[in-house]
Amino acid sequence: MIDAAVIILKNNKGEVLLLNRKSPPFGYGLPGGKVEEDEAFHEACLRKLKEETGIILKYIDITYVDNSICDRYLHNVYIFKSDVIIDESDVKITSEHSDYIFTKDFDSVNLAGKTLEFINM
Repeated sequence: MIDAAVIILKNNKGEVLLLNRKSPPFGYGLPGGKVEEDEAFHEACLRKLKEETGIILKYIDITYVDNSICDRYLHNVYIFKSDVIIDESDVKITSEHSDYIFTKDFDSVNLAGKTLEFINM
C-alpha cells in the first residue's frame, strides 16, 4: 500500500483549488501526492503543495481531516485542510498539471478518483 497526502484549500469565495492531472487518475484533483519513505504525512502534504502550486504553508496552517483507502490504486490517502485563504495569483502549477480551477460546482468538473469524497470529509 502506498501512502499519499492531499490538501483542501479555498479562495475568499469558498471555492476549492483543483489541479487538472496529466497522469492517472485523470481529471481535477486536490494538490498532493505520494509520501516518501521516512516522511511524515503532514510533511508530504506541505512538500507536494509547494512542488505542485508554489504555495508555501507551515505545519501550523494545516489540519488533519481523515484518511481513505483508494482500492483501485492501492493508496491510503491522508486528507488535510487549511483555513488560509489562497489567492488565484498565488498558484503556479508545474508540468504535472495542465491547469487549475477554483470551484464549488463539482458536478460540472471531471473529478479524478475520490476527489469529491475527500472534499466532503
